[in-house]
Amino acid sequence: MLRPLILVALTALPAAAQTSGYQAVTCSASSRQGAFTTCEGFAPVTLSVPAPGAIQGIRLTAPAGHCAPVSYAVVRAPYATGADVIASSGILRAGQAETLTLGRDFGAGTHALRLIATGVVEGCNVGQMHSWGVDWHFVIIPE
Repeated sequence: MLRPLILVALTALPAAAQTSGYQAVTCSASSRQGAFTTCEGFAPVTLSVPAPGAIQGIRLTAPAGHCAPVSYAVVRAPYATGADVIASSGILRAGQAETLTLGRDFGAGTHALRLIATGVVEGCNVGQMHSWGVDWHFVIIPE
């Protein structure tokens, strides 16, 4: 008896954007302005918007192992200048979190963002940032 042969084609689907994660960044350099140092490195994150209209947000948490306070900023393409910063946190100590509003002007699709960090000269930050980390989670901000 002959059995039918069934062929299955596997199709590679695009990977879904993460909605949360942890990023560790090593600073290639840092610049100091008074009591603050800014890392010359960033954490890339991708915001996936299924349909426009909702107020998008991101919850940022300074990891428990941070040895100096830090503030975060979210930068939207084209990443040219500080004018591209769409949201920024206050100063967060180890374990502290803040939810930032990114806005509702994101169309459906994926949007490349960067997280950048500025550290307070305190604790292990003696005027030069070597690295930083962040736990992040995209959220919808209720109206």
